[in-house]
Amino acid sequence: MRTYLEVKRLGNTIDGFTLENISFELSEGEIVLLGGSNSSGKTSLLETLCFVRKPREGQINFFEKEVFDDNIKNKNLREIKQHIGVQFQGDSLFNNLTTFETFELFSKNYGLDDIPEVVFQCPFLKDVLKKKISNLSEGKIQLVKFLLSIIHDPKIVFLDEPASTLDGETRSWVYRKIKEMRSRGTSFLITLNEMWKIANISNRLITLTNGEIYEVVENFFEYYNGCLVKIPIENNIDEIRDEAWVLKIVKKNGYYDVYSKLSMKSVIERSDIPYFEIRKVKLNDFSSRGG
Repeated sequence: MRTYLEVKRLGNTIDGFTLENISFELSEGEIVLLGGSNSSGKTSLLETLCFVRKPREGQINFFEKEVFDDNIKNKNLREIKQHIGVQFQGDSLFNNLTTFETFELFSKNYGLDDIPEVVFQCPFLKDVLKKKISNLSEGKIQLVKFLLSIIHDPKIVFLDEPASTLDGETRSWVYRKIKEMRSRGTSFLITLNEMWKIANISNRLITLTNGEIYEVVENFFEYYNGCLVKIPIENNIDEIRDEAWVLKIVKKNGYYDVYSKLSMKSVIERSDIPYFEIRKVKLNDFSSRGG
């Protein structure tokens, strides 16, 4: 499987906030989630990877081409930018343009002859294409931004909280679109503040704390589909440590957090797991403030 993005020892300082020693890879068709608190560095990392903010140090390779190694490689950067899609929360659109004109403008900027069909296939935009951006709700603006990030059929898409203001039906449509693009080989790096269904098909969760990687969780979809089981400390945890249903065990003050592949229903139906609490996993279970 081809490596689409390789990051090594990446560091940056943005408005006094520091990213340090960030290293990870993103392969073809992978979905990697970025978790952490609002001040952990998720957006700063995306801005650095997209060169909205020039990196300070480290190495960034896109599609096996070096675009930064303590210096920006302008030729390679120009070449790879056409294969990258980006949606930031704070990005502003041209309020005086209609939604249709906005898609038309971005399509021309990407060298496309027409607005791609994906825009017209979206059932939640039909009534707003003639409306000015200034008259759209937050949810509709977020949907427009998502579509703008994918209209050129990029190989990598960076999404900063892409579903935070969407209603349930629109959120489900965005999820299906990401899933469809992933099946064609598109890779996604997505920041999240709270759990979303996209975790169901995610390959990895990377959590950040104070600008550094705190934890990397492989096969995160297994945690999302499973549950968190709390077991009293007096129980012999070695009896279950090697069980196939156990993903991870974390010792806490007076109990163990046991991350299970099993659903809550399956755990409840068993009589051999001495739990005192059971629930779905949360994003902050994998950060320094979890517990």
